[in-house]
Amino acid sequence: MRLPDYWMTRPGVDADENARAAFDALLRTTLGSGGGAPIDYTLPWPKWQFLCHAADHHGIAMHGSGDPNIALFEPRQPIDLTDFGNQKAIYAASDGLWAMFFAVVDRDRVGSITNACIRVAAEAGALDGPYYVFSVSQSALAGRPWRTGTVYLLPRDAFTSQPPVAFRVQPNPHRATGWFCAGSAAGQAHGRAGGFSVPRPNPRA
Repeated sequence: MRLPDYWMTRPGVDADENARAAFDALLRTTLGSGGGAPIDYTLPWPKWQFLCHAADHHGIAMHGSGDPNIALFEPRQPIDLTDFGNQKAIYAASDGLWAMFFAVVDRDRVGSITNACIRVAAEAGALDGPYYVFSVSQSALAGRPWRTGTVYLLPRDAFTSQPPVAFRVQPNPHRATGWFCAGSAAGQAHGRAGGFSVPRPNPRA
């Protein structure tokens, strides 16, 4: 299947064996601590690689936000054109880059956004991708509507997935298992695991 050219792929840099081992160790430390504290991310690899690895291989869902102090996630009613996206629920992504987009885009300065993350099923049943669409209006883009944000890590098994898109909802209150700052990355009412921040986007990148 050939997608339109506005669909983007992940940066063409895969984490090597050393990176994957370091990501696994950091995630074990984070989850083993009981959560509730920022992840002290000092690894030499980009944060997006850690997030994508955690989402792809460890059953982690992620919620991107501009608020670095969320202690308990409460269901909210969004405005969405799809039945799935219009539920009163907690929403999280099962992809690290998708969550980072929600962390870094300043919704107070952007009236609406277009976003998607999909995997395409091949004829043999294998999934290709992920593929992304991240868009804000041209008028908002001129104001550089980016912020430093936080990505919260949450247990994926508490969420309901929307096949085949990697977006998830959870109808009950939820605490993060971890979080970190994305720079403009972070979750039912059990303990938060952790998270961290990431730097705001470089407009030249």
